[in-house]
Amino acid sequence: MSIRWRPLESDPEIMNKYLAALKVQENSSFQDIFCLDNDVLELYSQFMTNEECKMNNIFFMKQTIENACGSIAILHALMNNENLINNSETLQKFKKSVDDLNFHDRGEQFGNTREFADLHNNLSIQGSSIDHLNEDVYLHFVCFVQKNNHLFELDGRLPGPIDHGPCKNLLKDTSKQVKMMISENPGEVEFSLIVLCNKES
Repeated sequence: MSIRWRPLESDPEIMNKYLAALKVQENSSFQDIFCLDNDVLELYSQFMTNEECKMNNIFFMKQTIENACGSIAILHALMNNENLINNSETLQKFKKSVDDLNFHDRGEQFGNTREFADLHNNLSIQGSSIDHLNEDVYLHFVCFVQKNNHLFELDGRLPGPIDHGPCKNLLKDTSKQVKMMISENPGEVEFSLIVLCNKES
C-alpha cells in the first residue's frame, strides 16, 4: 500500500532537522536568501557546498508521489554533493540501491521507502505547515545544482534534468532563472530561495 505524504514547509529550520536526522555533514545547513542582489549572492557564494563532477553523474529522480517535492529537492541537493553524505548510512544505502535504476524507478523507490516517508511526515507537522494539513497545496520545490561548470535544474515533475548552459557562479546564475520564473508569474508572490551552505555563513 502506498504511503501518504503531507506537504513540507519551505523553512530552513525544518529542512535542517531533515539534515540532522539523515546524519549529513554537521557543518552544512540550509539558509534563506532574502535578496537577489549580486553583492548579497556573492557573500553567500563564499560558503557554498557545491561539488564538481561529470555531467553523467548527476543524481535525478522523478516525483511519483504527491506532496513529496520538498524531500525530493533536498535529496537532489544532497545526492549531488556526495561529500556531504559520507557519514549518512541511510543516504549511502539509498544511493547504492538506486544507482542502476532509471529516473522514474528511483522516484518510486524513494516514495515507497518508509524511512524517508516517516521523516518527511514527522517534519511536515512542524512550523506553520500544521495549519494547512487538510488543504490542497499548489506550491512546488525545485533544486538547482552546478555540475561540470553547467547549471542544472532538477524538477521531479519533469522527465529529467534541464541543462541551462555554462555556469560560473551557482547563486548568480540560479538567480537569473528565478527572476525569469518570477517575471513569467507576475501575480505570484509565494517564491522563496534557500541555499545549502556551510554553517559558518
